[in-house]
Amino acid sequence: MKELFKSWYNVLYKVLISKKFNDLINKYNTIYELSKFKFNNVIIYPNKNKVFSCFNCDYNKVKIVIIGTNPFDDKSEGLCFDSNDNLTEVSIYASIFHKNIEKYYGLKVNHDYSLKYLQEQGILLLNNPLINSNKTNDIEEWEWFIKYIISILNANKTGLIFCIEENDELLKLINDKNHYIITYKNMNQFLYWKEQQLWDLNLKQINKILYEQNGKDNMIKF
Repeated sequence: MKELFKSWYNVLYKVLISKKFNDLINKYNTIYELSKFKFNNVIIYPNKNKVFSCFNCDYNKVKIVIIGTNPFDDKSEGLCFDSNDNLTEVSIYASIFHKNIEKYYGLKVNHDYSLKYLQEQGILLLNNPLINSNKTNDIEEWEWFIKYIISILNANKTGLIFCIEENDELLKLINDKNHYIITYKNMNQFLYWKEQQLWDLNLKQINKILYEQNGKDNMIKF
């Protein structure tokens, strides 16, 4: 567990040893096993060893929390809006996110679609829900876990920027008196190529807040 959660381990210790978390692990282990056989018609994303990769973001450095709608396909490496290193076929969500960066910061030919460079700068990239599978196999325990993560951040940090889909039920859990909230429209409305550049996470607003908090060095290099 310490290797999986790194800087988060002590903060999450009570929940990691709880029955609820154990139920979550058992549930997704079962679904991953089922997904190995095509006749079960079960698909789960991301890969099993990538489920908790968002927690590679140092807890002590977190300043932005982006909550994605779900991993789009098997190209996900466990971070919302990411894609693996196979640049010949980038995830559609990663492509839309990349176009949003281009809108504000210009063309980046060597863009890192894994988004690990954002994670290293203190952006927690959460997936909600865990899986995208026939829309019938969502893991309720994962939703509970994400809610717990938000409650921990609410209780222990101030001045975070939460970026979340405008109709997400998790919105009501975020303390808007202590944190900033930036909402975005569901990406599924922008899947066609001509519409992709219309999706907006308002990255300049994010950096404006960070600049006002602690100067230029606090801003994200998108």
